Amino acid sequence: MIGSWAARLHPDDRDRVFTALRAHLERREPYDIEYRMFTKSNDCRWYAARGQAVWDDAGRPTRMAGSFCDVTERQRADRALRESERRLAAILDNSPSLIFLKDPQSRYLLVNREFERVFHVQRDEIVGKTDVEIFPKEQAEAFIANDRAVLRSGRPMTFEEIARHDNGLHTSLVAKFPLKDHEGRIYALGGIVTDITERQRMESTLRLSQFMVEHAMDAIYLVAQDAKILGANKAASAMLGYSEAELCAMTVHDVNPDFPAALWPAFWADTKRRGALSFESRHRTKDGRSIPIEINVNYLSYDGQDYHCAFVRDITERKKAEAQNLRQARLLDLIFTHSLDCVVLLDARYNFIRVSESYARACQRDLSDFSGRNHFDLYPSPLKDEFDEAIRKRCVYSEAARPFTFPDHPEWGTTYWNLGLVPILDAAGEIELLLFTLRDVTEHTQAEMELRENEQRLRALLDEREQLARDLHDHIIQDLYAVGMTLEDCADRVHENPLAARASLAQAVASLNTAIDDVRGYISHERAAPMTPAALTAFLRSLAAESVSSEFAGFVFHGDAEAATGLPSDTLDELALIAREAVSNCLRHARARQGTMTLHREGAWVRLSIEDDGIGFDLRGATPKGLGLHNMEVRAKRIGGRLTVVSAPGRGTRVSVEVPGESR
Repeated sequence: MIGSWAARLHPDDRDRVFTALRAHLERREPYDIEYRMFTKSNDCRWYAARGQAVWDDAGRPTRMAGSFCDVTERQRADRALRESERRLAAILDNSPSLIFLKDPQSRYLLVNREFERVFHVQRDEIVGKTDVEIFPKEQAEAFIANDRAVLRSGRPMTFEEIARHDNGLHTSLVAKFPLKDHEGRIYALGGIVTDITERQRMESTLRLSQFMVEHAMDAIYLVAQDAKILGANKAASAMLGYSEAELCAMTVHDVNPDFPAALWPAFWADTKRRGALSFESRHRTKDGRSIPIEINVNYLSYDGQDYHCAFVRDITERKKAEAQNLRQARLLDLIFTHSLDCVVLLDARYNFIRVSESYARACQRDLSDFSGRNHFDLYPSPLKDEFDEAIRKRCVYSEAARPFTFPDHPEWGTTYWNLGLVPILDAAGEIELLLFTLRDVTEHTQAEMELRENEQRLRALLDEREQLARDLHDHIIQDLYAVGMTLEDCADRVHENPLAARASLAQAVASLNTAIDDVRGYISHERAAPMTPAALTAFLRSLAAESVSSEFAGFVFHGDAEAATGLPSDTLDELALIAREAVSNCLRHARARQGTMTLHREGAWVRLSIEDDGIGFDLRGATPKGLGLHNMEVRAKRIGGRLTVVSAPGRGTRVSVEVPGESR
């Protein structure tokens, strides 16, 4: 029986069937298989076999039971379905349109190959996703809204949708349609996308071309071989005053009095031979005016017919401009003849084209001497490099009081000129001409130079006077202040402590002698020896010690011996004078009991500070600054330093000056 069964198996299925049978019998794997067999009538049919062997106690199969069913029709249906799906897949994947299938929740079920290519997605990646997960929010919401409209209506609808492609936004016509089951329920939504971007672009270009013709500034006519006007744009109607319908009922001879009918055949033939012609003529308007025109005629052949396409421009304004240019040329002649300033017209290489008579007189040459000559060959000058730069930048050059010595007249000495160079461009934006203007300002410039020299001398005198005032204040007056205060202290001690009074008197005499020496120095313009860092420290210690009086315990000096190292001598001088002024102000105005004076470095700065515990003053008050504080500020600024004053009523005063010094 098995042999008869095996003989009927299809040769292509025999090995597969026996392999499945052995696997079941030897390893007890399920036996469930479909295969082909030949019937007694030699028909090949499909069967589904499912069975189960029965084994004895020794594990040997003794028999087999199961079912055997003819599934030929089902196999044929499956094969037809697969073939149908294959053909559908071929259609989808070879369609130039984008095709997709969504479920009622707008989740993608299927997309074709073109959809994958355009949006760079894979089918297995997009299935189950919505547009929100694929496209920008605004686009996705529009797509989904259209989906819902189709689902609500239950009928096919077409939409215009915009989506971003690699080369920008594309507009498409999207046909969306519902898919229904046998009960009429919508189970899916299909869509076919046709890109109309290029079509829209072509339609837009065509509309633009039509718009350009209709709104062109020039009049445009389409003329037949018999001179009949077939079409005209709005500019033609506006130019002549006729409506388009009126123009289309006329001929060329009606609007052009210079073109009688007898000349038309020869003109047509000439245009056909050349292809295009340009000339000037006249047109007559509806109200009888004659206007000058420029005509450009093109010979065209289209769809077996020949035409003239004429572009006509009203040149009334141009004719007026030409007349104006003529008048300007005459005016230019007058300028070159009578201008007091020198005017020179050069080409782009500085060759003379024309010069004014005033320029020739200034150079003491005849007008003919400049013809064919180059300006910088005649008058070499570094000015050429500056002109070249201005020309390269296409900008106007100007300079006041430019010195110049005429090489052929050195006896004239240095002369001074106000210069201007204006590049004149042609229609292509290239430099065509150079307008060079000159004005002799020698006398004016020399007068200004003399005035500036006088001003400088006056300023020097004023600066010297101001310096003398500061020095008198900071040296002589301060010494005299010191003498006065010492004498007052001497008067207080003369009865109580004669020895101390005698010492104070000796100090006052020494200060007077110092003041006398300073005055002699100013009279003879002698300068004291340059200040050194050690001398500054010694001076500050002495200044602090000399500040002691019966009412003031004096300044305590704290100084870094090397703080001022590296400072210039003039900086050291100014620091000494600032310290003297600050101590003097304290002794005269502060009513202090004691004070401190410090000199030290803070990073890259050297800091001198004088502080007292006196009555202080209100910095915000309206009291004007005295000469002493002003002098301190001037001296600090002169040496590149900064002066700081901190004070308040009842809280004393601190004067600090910081000057730059190399950081150690």
